[in-house]
Amino acid sequence: MSAPTTPTLSVAANDDGVSVTATIGSDAGVTNQLYYQLDGAAGWTAGGTCTGPGPLVQSGLTTGLRYWFIVVSVSAIDGSNSLPSSLGFAIVRAANTAVLEQVVQSVIARISPLITAGTLSLLTRQLRYGAQQTRQDKQADVMLMDGVTYDPLNADSKSWPTEGFIAWHRRIAIYFWRRVSESAPTPIDMSLSDGVAQIIGEMTDLTRPFTNPVFYVDVEEDIPITSPDKSCDGRMLVFDIKFEHRQGDAYSQT
Repeated sequence: MSAPTTPTLSVAANDDGVSVTATIGSDAGVTNQLYYQLDGAAGWTAGGTCTGPGPLVQSGLTTGLRYWFIVVSVSAIDGSNSLPSSLGFAIVRAANTAVLEQVVQSVIARISPLITAGTLSLLTRQLRYGAQQTRQDKQADVMLMDGVTYDPLNADSKSWPTEGFIAWHRRIAIYFWRRVSESAPTPIDMSLSDGVAQIIGEMTDLTRPFTNPVFYVDVEEDIPITSPDKSCDGRMLVFDIKFEHRQGDAYSQT
């Protein structure tokens, strides 16, 4: 008997603050075992199971925290295991999460796979300027920038907003840092440019639009910077976020 086919996995947060829905593609008749891990934790926790392909709701999670997920298929015939799926990622959120916070969380979720890829070593949410002095090599910081505008005539938002919605624009900065010695085989500018290219690629691939809320991004600026303690060189990427919200939504402008 051969092992089951490697399953596929995609994960999306539900709006209840405690669960996500894992959509699994697998052979028919196998038992799919979901595992999850709190971002930064060392081990995996066995989650729910389902038979064959389909959706699986994993509850018991914590609002606002980030989780990784994998799934393994187990044969009903001989108990053999498939290879694990690719990683899934989600940030657990409540139904009343402000739209701007959802935007930030979606940005973090979009570039988090770069940690697994080795492009990033640490991903943080910066709440204010100058809050951190020392950066790690390959660290990225996400910050929501001041100022927000809306586009009531839909002049700059192209094909949207959809009926009943207003289009808004907000800027988000991603700071990417490298700590490379003078004796490193690759110059720091090249190392920075490679990481920046991968971040931009994750952020602006329009075949995978952001959801909850729906929004798109454009790269506005790419600025060389130095960390406050002079230990790292970096690049500040400024993205113009275009998102839409329903008129009258109490959470949309907060």
